[in-house]
Amino acid sequence: MRRRQSEKVLRGIITLLILLELYRAPKHGYELQKRLNGALGYTLPAGSVYVLLRSLTRRGYVRVTSSQRVRGRRVVMYELTEDGKAFLKAHREPLRIVGQVLVQILSAIDSIE
Repeated sequence: MRRRQSEKVLRGIITLLILLELYRAPKHGYELQKRLNGALGYTLPAGSVYVLLRSLTRRGYVRVTSSQRVRGRRVVMYELTEDGKAFLKAHREPLRIVGQVLVQILSAIDSIE
């Protein structure tokens, strides 16, 4: 897969992870960054979560619930909107299918001698 295509797929997965985390509870960007890094097993580029959060906010899937200064830094809390929940739910079946296909692919790769 070309790099641009793989980045697009990864961006989609990270977007869904952000929405899922915000479904669980409102969070600020730094907390999201830490949780995503843990879920993915590597450190995302600095600022990438904030770019996605701005995009999700513009699309109406996420909203800012509060913004304040803490120790000189701006802390913005985000929460999932009803449109964001609907977006997440709409991806359930396609993700289930992809998950099944990935299991088959990984199984086949594991059997290669």
